[in-house]
Amino acid sequence: MSTLFEALDQWAGAQPDALALITETDGTRTYAELVHNAAAIGGALFGELDVSPGGTVTLLAANSPQWVETYLGVGAAGLRCVSGNPEWTDSEISFILEHSESSAVICDSELAERVVALKRDLPGLRHVIAIADPGEPVAAGSVSYAALIEGAPEDPR
Repeated sequence: MSTLFEALDQWAGAQPDALALITETDGTRTYAELVHNAAAIGGALFGELDVSPGGTVTLLAANSPQWVETYLGVGAAGLRCVSGNPEWTDSEISFILEHSESSAVICDSELAERVVALKRDLPGLRHVIAIADPGEPVAAGSVSYAALIEGAPEDPR
């Protein structure tokens, strides 16, 4: 075992229904759910969204289960993850996206419209993925995080 994802995947095999994440506002995730969602988002980035092997994904989100899923999934897909502060200004976000050569951003739903607007000046940025509840509309020009998870195969690993 060489990655954190692999360790969690092994644990999920042994204790799939054990609680992995507990939050007051965002609910819980079992180890099986955490591994599934991480693999689903990593698979969507690498496959459906065609983020190149070794490519960079920027994560601009508050602490949440989706933050953990994204961090794990990006690494499991062989991609680099740059974590940023969702309270940064547009110029700070642009600087990080440009200099990290990010081809995708996963961000809180409230940020998606701003990041889509910044995308116009960042030719390497191809995808904005908005963390929103299932069925919640996302900003025009962005993709729903929940839809990527829901569209994953039964075993996305």
